[in-house]
Formats: sequence, structure tokens, C-alpha cells
Amino acid sequence: MKIRRSSLALIAVGVLLIALAGVLRFAVVPGLTKLPGDTDTTAQYEGKATLLNSAALKSGDTANALMTNVPIIVDRHIYVSSSTDDVAVLHDDAVINGPNGLEIDQNRTYALDRTTLTEAPAPAGTQVEAHTGLTVALPTDPPADDSQRYWDSGTQATVPLTFHGSETIHGREVNRYEADAKGALKNTSTLSSLPPALPKALIEKLLPSLPTASQEALSVALPTLSDPVPLAYASSNKLSVAVDKKLGLPISAIQQQRVMAGVEAGGQRIDLLPVMALDIKSTDASIKASADRVASAAGKLRLAAEYLPAGLVILGVIAIVIGIVRRRPTSSA
Repeated sequence: MKIRRSSLALIAVGVLLIALAGVLRFAVVPGLTKLPGDTDTTAQYEGKATLLNSAALKSGDTANALMTNVPIIVDRHIYVSSSTDDVAVLHDDAVINGPNGLEIDQNRTYALDRTTLTEAPAPAGTQVEAHTGLTVALPTDPPADDSQRYWDSGTQATVPLTFHGSETIHGREVNRYEADAKGALKNTSTLSSLPPALPKALIEKLLPSLPTASQEALSVALPTLSDPVPLAYASSNKLSVAVDKKLGLPISAIQQQRVMAGVEAGGQRIDLLPVMALDIKSTDASIKASADRVASAAGKLRLAAEYLPAGLVILGVIAIVIGIVRRRPTSSA
């Protein structure tokens, strides 16, 4: 039986279109769900802070040693500086902006698996913070359970990331997760910015401003301690973050961070004063911008994962059907 060449061509085109749909859906789309190599986003937070005035403390001006409940704005910049097929070097830079031009930098660099967003081997010659667990975002389709772990840079430890329900923010369905980390401050960058010890005389001047329990404990312990008195720092971090239900990207966050200075005496810790306490949340403008950015990314992913493959399959089937229907040449009279 003779078959028209045009029909054969239509059938071949149809098969190719269907095959192309499969390649797009199962080979190309998985790569689109990875952390993009050109990631470059910002977020902004607002709130209050208690911050150590190191200059005042060193001079013995204990009355002004702490800046308490000052308004702050935190500008956060997250970007990828380099990437391979599987690993991205990601920077998480934050600037705490306070009154009178005060600026405090907090910079972190991680090597991340571009699919799971957890730890990955760092590229040769790249300095990163060793870590385990999640840092700045969750993977696509994050599970609505407590199975994930969050890396707390202050304590240098992973803690559970617990699921706390779903909601809608600016049209995006989100999952809310919470983390609570407590322990000794181990982040070397933060530790290097804090005094390792204080003279006894300075601690004695601080006593009236301390809680009663700390005053009493220190009054007994101070004579037995060396001079200057070594300080021990404790860190706590409470985080509540809403991430997109599909892409795992953060849309809003609430965070309370605290670093407390103390001394070790007689096998127990005695708190002195907070050297840093942040109580911040995402600004309304930042939440809206994040939701819009996520919606745009989700739309592009849906186009590549659903609409284009479906369109190619439909066109392929139509081409095959037309090719089959008109496969026989017209009989000559």
C-alpha cells in the first residue's frame, strides 16, 4: 500500500513533537527546579535591637554599655557566586542598620547541593562555612512534616524544622516552619567581634544593672575568679518562616536572635548582659516583592513543566492523526 510522503512526514513530525515533550518534561524541567546559578535576591526586615556599645564598655561607661530597644532595618542579600551542575556557592549577607549610621555586617557563605539545598562539598579553593541541613530556603515541594533540619550558624548545630500549618500570603500558598536553637555561641566570626574577658572592676560596676539572681551569684563568685574574668557566650535563635508550597522559597519570616554574655563559676553559668538581641520581621514591601518574585518563577516553571509539554503532545497527536487519515494517495480516474 502506497502512503503519501506528506503523510509520512506528518507522522514523523508528530512522533518527534511527542518525544520533544517527553525530553522537555523529564530531562529539562528537573534542571529548572535546581537552585539557579544566577540567584540574586534581596529581603528586608524591621524591628528592635539591643546592641553592645563596645567603646563605652571598654571605657567603663556602664550606663551606656548597651543600646536598648533601638529601631533597626536589616538588609539581606542572597546570591550565588559560582555553580556547577550539582553545587552552588551561596552567600547570605546581612547588614543591620541602626541609629546614627550604625552598621553591623553578618556574612555567611555556604556550599549547597542545588537540588536538596543542604550541604555539599565546597569547590577547590573556596572558603565556606561547614554546615549540615538547610540554610536560606527549602527544596521544591517541601514536605508538610517535621522531617527537615535547619542549620543554626550561631551554635553551629542543626535543629529540627517543625511544620506549623499552611496559609496564603499575597495569593501564594505557603507552609510555615519553625526552628528553635539554643547553646554555646560557636560562630568564630561573631566571637571575634566580642570581648573575650572583662576586668573584675568593670563587672562590679555592672552589678547594679543585673537581675537580682545574677547580682547575688556574682557577688559570691567574683572573688574566686581570675582577673580579667573570661566570658562565656550563649546563643539563641527562634525562627518562623513561611515558604512557598511549590518552590520552597521564603516569602516572610519572623526571627528573635539573642547572644548573652556570662561567666562560668562553680560549675554553673551566671548571665551578665545581652550583647546582641534582635527581634525582627519581614517588611510588608519585602513580603509583597518576594511573593511576586516567587509567582513569576512558578509561572515559568509551570509553562515548561505543564503547558509546553501538553501543547507539544497535542500538536504531535494532531499531526499523526492527520497523517494517518490522509495516508493513501487519491486514486486517479
